[in-house]
Amino acid sequence: MVNPKVYILLINYNGHDDTIKCLKSLLKITYDNYNILIIDNASEKNSFENICTWLESNSVTCNVFHSDNDNLTISKEVTIIKSDINLGFGGANNIGFKIASMNNVPLVLLLNNDTIVHEDFLDCLVNTAVKNERTGMVGGKIYCMNNHRKIWYCGGWIDYLKGTAYHIEKDLDGKFDSTLITGCLALINMMGIKDIGFFDERFFLNVEDWDLSYRMRKAGWRLIIDTSAIISHKGSGSIGGPGSLRNLYYFHRNRLLFFNKHLSPVRKVLFFLCQTVLIIPAWIIKQIFTGEVVQIKAFILGTSDYVRGRFGKSKRV
Repeated sequence: MVNPKVYILLINYNGHDDTIKCLKSLLKITYDNYNILIIDNASEKNSFENICTWLESNSVTCNVFHSDNDNLTISKEVTIIKSDINLGFGGANNIGFKIASMNNVPLVLLLNNDTIVHEDFLDCLVNTAVKNERTGMVGGKIYCMNNHRKIWYCGGWIDYLKGTAYHIEKDLDGKFDSTLITGCLALINMMGIKDIGFFDERFFLNVEDWDLSYRMRKAGWRLIIDTSAIISHKGSGSIGGPGSLRNLYYFHRNRLLFFNKHLSPVRKVLFFLCQTVLIIPAWIIKQIFTGEVVQIKAFILGTSDYVRGRFGKSKRV
């Protein structure tokens, strides 16, 4: 397929400044067969209105719809879909998946709104996706926005012993398979989504990209990193930063949900035994000595909600 249509999904939650900067870079890209879909997650602070004003003042053609509209016509350069409730990362992107399915769009790009893209990044991603058989997801090389020589992500993997995931932070080149594609930048084959299903909305925020990556690979789809697709990332802007209580709460709760969901019964017993006896006690001691009170609080809240089966959006953070 030459030059296939791509829907670019941006999730906005009180982050209009970041979203507008991202839009400025997207409107300069060299790939020409795309539409941008902004899903506004019940933003406050006039965030939604500020984006609309910027688009109008810069003569960008735009449609605005409500999230419960089942007859969306994606005909403009940018489409904004406003939700009355915060659907989380997975829930908001699922709206984009649904619209792409309705319109038979073959590729969907997940892109964090706090990113700046290189002009040819989408050409690189699409080229890799269409030239490699059974490619479910394609990621790229992501630099830290505040330090353009530092790599934030260039592939990743899940550690089934420690119960976490890691980014490769080395400046690698070429194309290679990965076990984890970050939701910050992921070109997704909609045939793969039709095969495995949408995001699991129980996660709400954090770890849902582990889950999607795992399900893609389990179903036989490849996850490829193309390091020529380059963007810069600010990092966790909409949830208060990587060290915020909210971000850490969802990490601690959702990692347990992920491993409980995907491990076999025997491996599940071994995993939780190892976590309870070794990993978690050692981690808690480290946090106490380093004075990481927020980490400990997030762990207690997240773990207790996991045990109680409280998933989705939390009212506790």
